[in-house]
Amino acid sequence: MMHTLFDNVARKVEQEHIYTVTELATHVESAIKEKFSSTIRIMGEISGLKIHANGHIYFTLKDDKSVLYAVCWKSVKLRFKLEDGMNIIANGLIKVYKERSQYQIDVREVDIAGEGEWFRIIHERSKMFEARGYFKNKRPLPKYPDIIGIVTSPTGAVIRDMEHRLLDRYPVCKVFVYPANVQGNTAAQQIANGVQFFNTNIIKPDVIIVARGGGSVEDLLPFSEEIVVRSIYESKIPVISAIGHETDTTLADYAADVRAPTPTAAIEFATPVLSEMVLSINTYKDRICQALQQIVLNFTVRMQSIDKFVQYYHGFCINMQNLIENYSNKSLILIKNIINEYVICINSIHIIPPNFQIKEQLLHNNSDKLLNVMNIIINNKIKDVKSVRMTSLTQYLQTKIQLYQNNSNIFFKNYVIYIKYYSDYLSTLNNRLEQSSYLTILSKGFCYAYDKNGVIRKKSDIHNSKFELRFCDGNVAVQTTNT
Repeated sequence: MMHTLFDNVARKVEQEHIYTVTELATHVESAIKEKFSSTIRIMGEISGLKIHANGHIYFTLKDDKSVLYAVCWKSVKLRFKLEDGMNIIANGLIKVYKERSQYQIDVREVDIAGEGEWFRIIHERSKMFEARGYFKNKRPLPKYPDIIGIVTSPTGAVIRDMEHRLLDRYPVCKVFVYPANVQGNTAAQQIANGVQFFNTNIIKPDVIIVARGGGSVEDLLPFSEEIVVRSIYESKIPVISAIGHETDTTLADYAADVRAPTPTAAIEFATPVLSEMVLSINTYKDRICQALQQIVLNFTVRMQSIDKFVQYYHGFCINMQNLIENYSNKSLILIKNIINEYVICINSIHIIPPNFQIKEQLLHNNSDKLLNVMNIIINNKIKDVKSVRMTSLTQYLQTKIQLYQNNSNIFFKNYVIYIKYYSDYLSTLNNRLEQSSYLTILSKGFCYAYDKNGVIRKKSDIHNSKFELRFCDGNVAVQTTNT
């Protein structure tokens, strides 16, 4: 009985195996590799995100009960920037580090956990950016830009559509394109660099357009990154956002000075129509010419009125002078008559008082002197009246003539300035029109083909065997042998 008990204990000891830590870690590693030999998809919330100097990204994925370490190597091309609190679906391989008895997921691809998560992220960013004042810029656009800077992909259809629209509306404007990725993990940084480049470049554009075509919410996410929104807010040059279709909205639209529903609409917002400008200038030129002609006519009429007034006043003064002289002569005659009657009256008196004869003789002797004195006094008064009236009239006329001379000088100076300004402006427009003329392009060695149906743009447009080539110095008839 005792022997049987010891045999059972010995067999039990032989059956039990004591694992070392390394053996256990090896078994766990083998079990995990056997269970998760290929890539798996794990959903969780990003926490503790850290971007190493070498470009590798370290973070944890968590839910309400567990945590999983994750790493995303620099070589992985992410479509968007990872952030703490973002719910994602990570696709990758489970790696076991048995030295630390730790396992993690090596992320190969990242997707957002549902479209609603995108809207949550954008909404949270919108509140944060608005609190920082990024959405306050609403500067006016220049009416007549000379240079437009565009930040977009240089290979997409967007830039070609924008260039064609610009040639139709305002061909005298220059365009500088900053090439940038418009989606992917590097897009936000390149877009922000483009906006900053135009603000720091020696030749600065008058307006900046940030543009791309339509896409999903995930594709448009770079335009809602803080680095892009902040660069638009800090731009010293007005910015037009032209991102996606009319129904697409990004946070860059709120930070921009003007939002355009499409990239081609952004060109329409930024530029006038050159043909309408020329028509408007011609209209204003005609109005200015008519106004100047009317001013000259009014000035001529007023000068004629002044001349008539001067002539009338001159005649009036002559009449007054004749009238005064007439009255002065009559006054002298009247005085002489009074003196004579006085002398006759004295002579008729028979009773002569004492010394009266002496006084009478004295009166006779001084009568001529008295008449001369009276004549001198009257003439002096007449001269004084004439002098006062003519001096006042002369001063009045001189003041009026000086006033009209000053007005005429100011008018003709302004007239010359207006004519020179609009002549220079029309000359500038004419130079721009000549630069954008198709003859300028033909003079560089190009030509275009056309027939009675119009311009031939491609081979399939050739319907007749005969057509013509237009060069800068004339036409050449061409006949095809095989179309």
